[in-house]
Amino acid sequence: MTMVGVPQACSHLGTLQRGKWIHEQVLQANMDISIHLGAALITMYARCGSINDARRTFDGMPERDLLCWTAIICGYGMHGLTKDAEVLFNEIVASGVKPDGVAFLHGSMLAIAGRLDEALEFIGNMDMKHDAGVASN
Repeated sequence: MTMVGVPQACSHLGTLQRGKWIHEQVLQANMDISIHLGAALITMYARCGSINDARRTFDGMPERDLLCWTAIICGYGMHGLTKDAEVLFNEIVASGVKPDGVAFLHGSMLAIAGRLDEALEFIGNMDMKHDAGVASN
């Protein structure tokens, strides 16, 4: 679990080259890339401006959970790649992983991209429980 903190630190500092070096060391040592480490690497690459490396890391993971999907979709969102995020969202649904906050994020990205009608329809079709503390009439 300690290795997860290293790409997170690189992510916060914006040190892409150091993060790539760490990733290479993990691969050379034949360490297993856990879901948490994979998500941290994806996030690090995306935050440091290398969305292609983020996607390669995501694609290379043998196992993914909602954390990994969220990391790559947020990465696409950071880079304004809403169409790519939408494709990934559809892949989440097809893979059998149940989207939760990721779905809302996707709807939000549609809105940010100026696709308000699609965003409202998408969010309206989400399976959410009404929360009186959040919604008011």
